[in-house]
Amino acid sequence: MSVANEKQVLWIDRLSYFGHMQINYFGYRCQGFTLLELLIAMTLSTVLMVVLVSGFSLISKNWEKQDNRLDASIDQSLIRIELENAIMGAFPYTYQDKKKTYIYFTGEKQSLGFVSTLSPSYNNQITIWQLQANHKGGLDIRVSEALTGDPQAVLARQSGKAAEPTHVLADKSVRFSYLDKDKNGHTQWLNQWDGKQRRALPQAVKISLEAKEAVSTRNDQIIALIFAHEHQTIRKKQ
Repeated sequence: MSVANEKQVLWIDRLSYFGHMQINYFGYRCQGFTLLELLIAMTLSTVLMVVLVSGFSLISKNWEKQDNRLDASIDQSLIRIELENAIMGAFPYTYQDKKKTYIYFTGEKQSLGFVSTLSPSYNNQITIWQLQANHKGGLDIRVSEALTGDPQAVLARQSGKAAEPTHVLADKSVRFSYLDKDKNGHTQWLNQWDGKQRRALPQAVKISLEAKEAVSTRNDQIIALIFAHEHQTIRKKQ
């Protein structure tokens, strides 16, 4: 065989070899994934989905918790404003008992009863407010339309849903005190105020709100000035 023929055969062998390698290479790429690789991929995908769902659920719960705290904070702020406005609207409501005229305002350390011009649902009518500190915590509120006669008797005649109090500030311990001012201008906070005997309203009412649990919320207070305490109908005769 000549040299030229030998070179030609050598080139043919080389082309056949590289062609065979190319076919094997592309054939290997076209074989796809093995069962083990599919199982590993599915396992990793499942783990990733579980982590994502768990993270989303945790974020959603935290968001809902923060939203509930915000709603509770707003509700308590509105309750404080409502109580303050009601006390500020207190006025010397008079009633007769055995031909004697009295002023209705009963203030104790754990309870407060008065008549206010603030009426949350009685169409601008004067209302009777009865605030009672609950022994389990919080404040029980009863509001009724002020009719003629002794407001205490009006509240006693209530029945059904009207007699059921509204419970608010459940995480607080509630205490009342009343600001008195003598003729010399000296002021002091008292634990009791009887409008029937004093024939006057206090200068102001303080509602002390103490947290039942030290870690729950901070202690605070509501101080409401009573502008009607200087009304001429409640001044004692000299």
